[in-house]
Amino acid sequence: MTDQEFFNIAWNRALVMTSWACDEHRIGRLRSPSGPCLVGAAIPDEQYSPDLENTAVLLINEYVPSLMFVSKRLIEEVMDAHDDFTFRPFDRELMLIHLRSVAERRGFSIPGS
Repeated sequence: MTDQEFFNIAWNRALVMTSWACDEHRIGRLRSPSGPCLVGAAIPDEQYSPDLENTAVLLINEYVPSLMFVSKRLIEEVMDAHDDFTFRPFDRELMLIHLRSVAERRGFSIPGS
């Protein structure tokens, strides 16, 4: 998976999210009852393990083969678009603003634009 492909998955997930992907303590989760977070959406079911929930974001791509070539910093930036705001009521537009700034900094295209 390329960085742009990873970003596309995160962007498309953000468009359909209706709540933060958190546990009962509002801690971001790769997979939650409400569905995957932006990074979790890029992890195929066969590569997901609950043990990943306790893995530092900068190490995720070392444990998920499909993310092996995705930039660690990009994974962190995308995770921040979700985890930095979980203390607030769900706000898709705020998440998309953050993702747009990631796209601009990295020269990515926005899916559907």
